Amino acid sequence: MPFSSSKLLSNRFDIQSKKQRLLLLNTSMGQNASVKRTANDIQAFLDKEKEKFIEKYESPMRQNAQLDDFELIRTIGTGSFGKRKKSFKSKSLSYFVFSRTSTFSYTSN
Repeated sequence: MPFSSSKLLSNRFDIQSKKQRLLLLNTSMGQNASVKRTANDIQAFLDKEKEKFIEKYESPMRQNAQLDDFELIRTIGTGSFGKRKKSFKSKSLSYFVFSRTSTFSYTSN
């Protein structure tokens, strides 16, 4: 069986993300990260963060951009699956890339 680097990377990511979560928990609860937190403090913090998450999850950001808001500047590239066009949005003064893909199916004999 060949060596699976993705499994190794995912395990390393899990360990690193756990350390980052603990560090974030310690630093975001106050200015001094060296202060010992009680279980009640940690639970109150987690409950507050859970409420924030649920509020964001249940009311997603409304997408209000329309094609008329963008000025299509030029075609950047074309390929077998579609085209990419450079565009400019005047409200935010930002450049974007639109990707128009065409879907089709191959049939095998």
